[in-house]
Amino acid sequence: MKLIGAGAPTLSDREVPVEPIQLADVNNDGSLDVITATCDGLGGVVWYENPRGHGGNAASDTWTRHIIEAPVDWYCGHDVLIGDLNGDGKLDVVIRVEDGPTIVYFQNGPDSWSKVVLSNADPGGGAALLDVNRDGKLDIVENGYWLEQPADPVHSEWIRHDFASWPNHSGVMVGDVNNDGRPDVVLLPADASGRISWFEQPADPVNGVWVEHVVLDPANYVHRVRLGDFNKDGTLDIAFAELRLSTTQRIGVLYNNGFGASWDLQVLATNAPGHNIAIADIDSDGDLDILISDFAVGNLEIWRNNINNGAGTIPQPTITSTPVNPPTRSAPASASPRAQP
Repeated sequence: MKLIGAGAPTLSDREVPVEPIQLADVNNDGSLDVITATCDGLGGVVWYENPRGHGGNAASDTWTRHIIEAPVDWYCGHDVLIGDLNGDGKLDVVIRVEDGPTIVYFQNGPDSWSKVVLSNADPGGGAALLDVNRDGKLDIVENGYWLEQPADPVHSEWIRHDFASWPNHSGVMVGDVNNDGRPDVVLLPADASGRISWFEQPADPVNGVWVEHVVLDPANYVHRVRLGDFNKDGTLDIAFAELRLSTTQRIGVLYNNGFGASWDLQVLATNAPGHNIAIADIDSDGDLDILISDFAVGNLEIWRNNINNGAGTIPQPTITSTPVNPPTRSAPASASPRAQP
């Protein structure tokens, strides 16, 4: 696998997979490693060791490949999650296989892992880690249910708690939408038409009712969303992109106007599909920007948040597009940035 770009490090002789990857310090040497799960027999579940952790050069030295599980033809890690699930100080790996099982790999050491297949998880897509019941252990949230980590997560059953009826192919994100101190769950339709909703976590997440709050209806083929405070008003907003299968192919931001009670939609572009979406302060100006890519189109774009580029208090940002790789695209006339005050 090679990372594309000038001076990119060679990890092995395989090409970069289209499956999700994660960055984390697997072996606790102070440097970020790469974790991925490929399909079609390419590479299995693996992590690539950053040579910087042992004094090497990350840009030119070989990244050593460590196998968590050898290639299996039906493995296609639609979701790859990293976290210390059992609190032993070592990072574990969770994958939700596309149309297959959810699997947890507990790390015994960087080259030794215990595999647990969660038999009561639906085949599909979409997952997130969250300590739902606040017992100090990370649970797994999927499409309308969460799997509670037991005292013995390797040998005991993970109890399933259903809180909503939702398609198996979904997107899942977690965050405290209404600022009540309890993280909520955002669900979206990954491979169909539907709606984006957030489900309010009750005080008792096991026996209480998770109230659904519809954010956007209709929403079409929204593979992933990201939660962040884009207008810096102290509440979480939702950035989203629709797939090429969508009739609208929107990139947009849904602004939280009152702890999840109402939302404003800002459409940044139409006919601009996005399969994956990420957020970060790319230009180091103190606000969150958006990155999107779509494997079918081959684009990688930065949507730059301009909220901090003006003077005074600016509760509503304008966002402009910067293509990173061809095909290039400037922000189209259909983009509708929110008005400046």
